[in-house]
Formats: sequence, C-alpha cells, structure tokens
Amino acid sequence: MEFDYIDISKHLIKLEETGCAVTNVVNVSLQLAEEIKNILKRKEKLSIKDGQFPILETNPTRSVEIWMWAISILSSAWTEWCFTAKTNDPKYQNDPKHPEASRNVKIALPYVVASIIGALDKGHEIGCRNTNDDKTAYRPESGSAWIKLNKTA
Repeated sequence: MEFDYIDISKHLIKLEETGCAVTNVVNVSLQLAEEIKNILKRKEKLSIKDGQFPILETNPTRSVEIWMWAISILSSAWTEWCFTAKTNDPKYQNDPKHPEASRNVKIALPYVVASIIGALDKGHEIGCRNTNDDKTAYRPESGSAWIKLNKTA
C-alpha cells in the first residue's frame, strides 16, 4: 500500500488487546500520531524549530494537538466499527442473554456518524470565532456550540 495511507485495522486490533483500555488508547494513539507525523513529513515541507515539528511532536507533554488528532481518528473508527459490527453480527443480535443491548445498538448506530460529523463541524465553528478578546478568541470560551444528537448529519 502507498506510504500515505494508514491501516486503521492494525490500530483497532491493538486497542482490543487485553489490559487497561485507557492505557491501550494512550499507547495506540501515540503510535498513530507518530505514523501521521511520518506521513506528513514525506508529503509536505513541514516547519522545524529546534529540531522539532511544532504541533506535530508525538510527546504529549510538548504537543497535544497531534495526539488528540490520533485519538479522534481511533475513537471514531472504533465506535463506528463496534456499533456496525454489533448491528450486523447475528450472534450478537440473537444473543438471548442481552436482547436490550442488541436493540439499543441498532437504535444508536445511526446517531454515531452524525454526532462525529457534528463534533467536527462545531470544533471548526469554535476555531473560526474571532471575538476580538485575547482570552476567548478562537477558543471554546467564546460561547456555546451545541451538537444536535440526531440520526443524520
């Protein structure tokens, strides 16, 4: 496969490994952040300062931006996969021990993509807000950004 693609399956497999789920998210997202940075370095002429790539450093104490980007990719892919798989898997849907879960996953699935797209849209909206106030400009403090939980984006 080309060098500018990310195999999200391999990262989802790592998320499913045994152990602490939070630790897995941290470790896998840092690996994905490194992969994103390497792809961007090959594709673009990135700016460097003191031997580092500002906002793209994979050390979360130096650059939370790329880390959160990786987490959002992982969480979006995992959530869509999980809800879709459980909706389509006859073993899950016909499990007599958990009929409520099988019904609820079907109800929730249409909301998943719409809520992720809604979150992206509102994040963009917040990032465009120039309030002419240094404390709130381009920040969440600039005002509410409501996401409507519905079935379509």
